[in-house]
Amino acid sequence: MGRLIRALAWVLILAAGLTLAACGQAEVPEEAGESSAVPGLYTCYALSIQDLSLDPARRWLRLLPDGTGILYLEEKEEEGTWTLEGDAFLWSSGEDGGRQAAGVWTDGVLKLTIGEMAGIFVREGVDYVPPEEAPVKPQRETGEVPAPEEAPAGDDEATKPVPPSAPAESKPATPGKTGAETAEETPETQPAKTGTTSRRTTYPCYGGLYYVDYDPQLYSPGSAGGADLVREDGTSVWFARLATRELTDTWLAGLEEKIKSQEYLSCEGHSDTAAGCPVRAVVYQDEEGWHAEAVVDLGEDRGSEALPMYAVYLTAQGPSRQSVWTEGVNVFLNTLRLGEPAP
Repeated sequence: MGRLIRALAWVLILAAGLTLAACGQAEVPEEAGESSAVPGLYTCYALSIQDLSLDPARRWLRLLPDGTGILYLEEKEEEGTWTLEGDAFLWSSGEDGGRQAAGVWTDGVLKLTIGEMAGIFVREGVDYVPPEEAPVKPQRETGEVPAPEEAPAGDDEATKPVPPSAPAESKPATPGKTGAETAEETPETQPAKTGTTSRRTTYPCYGGLYYVDYDPQLYSPGSAGGADLVREDGTSVWFARLATRELTDTWLAGLEEKIKSQEYLSCEGHSDTAAGCPVRAVVYQDEEGWHAEAVVDLGEDRGSEALPMYAVYLTAQGPSRQSVWTEGVNVFLNTLRLGEPAP
């Protein structure tokens, strides 16, 4: 009889335990099931600044279950915190929440706006198929400056670092580099210099912050992909400005990283001067073609109150070294003028 009583007691204890467990599960919010799918390693699929594409390679975001994480964006790890409310994602890292990011999380894909940059981060193990519509890009704040969804044609803070990709921030739109602005200006055609057979056309950027010249037999103003100038062979050229000292230093560091990198089919660095200022440039080839990038460090703000400019950023992408460098960025550097058109 004693054994029967003890057996019944155990049955009652087990039943009570199962009931408590069931109650505990019923109190767990439904969101928890979804949130459990959020933590993990997210690698960068696409990154751009003001429509200039940056190189997404070696950039990632790790989200931990406790709401903390690590962002690796500009050659260093940044610890931070994250939250998800519905599909709205928020990230904060650095001292006093120095770097902020906001975006949307959908089935393991994060579309984020990080300052002037816009990127897509995909969770490890997720098979991401990009939509047919244009990728996320910064938009223009005014008629010229693109913010999270725009293209550069004379961009603000260059885009393509990393460069940074630059970057505008790879392709312009890549790289590596904040805030590229478009220079939607009307080219000024001028007679050719004595002894030449073609006409020289002046391209003004940002209402006259700086000017470059191009050969209209080679280039024409274009809007494809946000490009400022295009060639028949598919070469695209962007003219941008870097609006802060910090951004300028970031872009320069990004160029140095590219020059030292061993991942390209071909890569060469160049140092020179333009408009009396030091120039650092890189020309490289990858699976997508040839790229050229150059940063003209002005040393100080040479812009205006509305459009600060600490550096001029030029970048091109095309099918050959000659089109992006010899007849592209290098030519524009040689004609660069700050603040006034040619006489």
